[in-house]
Amino acid sequence: MDKNIKIQLLKNFPLFKDFNDFMLSNIAEVASVVSFKNQEVIYKEGERADSFFLVVKGKVTLYKKTSSNSDVAVYTLEAGSMFGEMSYFNQAGLRTFTAKAHPDTVLFKIPHALLALLQQNNKITNNLMNAITAKQQQYFTQTASILERAQKSSSNLQTREQKNTTAPESSDSKIKRNTQAAVQKDNQTAIRDKINKIISSTADKDKAISHHNKTEQDYKNMLYDQKYTCPVCKNKFFTPKVLSKHVRIEKTDSDFCNHYKGINPLFYEITVCPNCAYSFTGFKPEKLGNKSLKLLKPVLEQLPKKNFCCIRNIDMAIETFIYALTCQEALQAKKSKTALLNLKLAWLHRYKNDTQTEKKYLEAALGDYLTAFSEEKLDIEGELKVMYIIGEFYKRLDQPDMAILWFNKLATHPEGKKLPFIINKAREQWQELRARLKENNNSANSNTSTNK
Repeated sequence: MDKNIKIQLLKNFPLFKDFNDFMLSNIAEVASVVSFKNQEVIYKEGERADSFFLVVKGKVTLYKKTSSNSDVAVYTLEAGSMFGEMSYFNQAGLRTFTAKAHPDTVLFKIPHALLALLQQNNKITNNLMNAITAKQQQYFTQTASILERAQKSSSNLQTREQKNTTAPESSDSKIKRNTQAAVQKDNQTAIRDKINKIISSTADKDKAISHHNKTEQDYKNMLYDQKYTCPVCKNKFFTPKVLSKHVRIEKTDSDFCNHYKGINPLFYEITVCPNCAYSFTGFKPEKLGNKSLKLLKPVLEQLPKKNFCCIRNIDMAIETFIYALTCQEALQAKKSKTALLNLKLAWLHRYKNDTQTEKKYLEAALGDYLTAFSEEKLDIEGELKVMYIIGEFYKRLDQPDMAILWFNKLATHPEGKKLPFIINKAREQWQELRARLKENNNSANSNTSTNK
């Protein structure tokens, strides 16, 4: 679907009310359009969630499993509705419903990770809360209606039974009556199940992941629990870190992105307080003064409180880095700090083969490193490393002329001997790019001559 069409469609959703075209353009780039047939399952209850949905066309019905393992329809969503976002706020991050499509249904599928970024904007925070509140009100109304119908049905059944007490009851009638009573009892159990379990699902305090299969148990054995005291709320908690003996690097990219065999330590680099959502890197959180706490307060109030003290997948890792980036930006941290977080977010999306999002984070990291180079006081090693990574970013962002400029500047740096490894890499990159440009120019000249 054309990007401009996506933008126009997004404007119809209350969630993005009053958003300008620039903001909608960024959302449109990560939103994918998916189509479903009648009764096709969009996701199942209990699955791990990584995205939410907007109904562009058609309808979607949400179902909940009862104690008898049957699916009961809870409510149906029309075009313009949002669903699947509540698993983002659920600590376990699991789907609480099964979603099935009606005929010819078209949806926008948007990554959950986008919510953390968008929630920095007051507009979407208000819109999101309004949408969730409206949905909860709709659910309570629907539940009350189901309960009322069930009670009436039960009352009518009892009245009919009382009327027939004087008449002899046949064997078939008795079987039918018992069957109806059993069905009615199951329906009432289903209603109680929906009231007691569905509504409370978003406040679930259980572990984020149950270690139920061999793969998760294997990963658990590669981790140890590190104790922390949150510098913001003073909450004491344990979070997993990777045992160094299990780190296996398969290869390293030219921008120092490591690819691992088995467990990836980058997934556990960020520590997130499960109580207040303050997120930080390293094994020791920095001390925060009153000014910093004041800057953090409004941001932490908006960040969803989720439990990342568990085995993490790549999407959870991305969320933790977004949390950390949000906190550092709130603290007005040095650009060299936010640049590194943006770079590692680019790496995480590289692992997912999401080149479009990787490029966005590389561009953000490049901007931060350029600011750091011109404004921050870096030591010689830090300056040489920043110069190299800037050249590397320009290369990866298809700006070879700028990459050559920075690699050449680094290769001729008077203090280069203090970091020979970086200087040698810069020379290699410079020579590779020069050769590539020369080859492209020769090819272009050859084509021009042929056309003449």
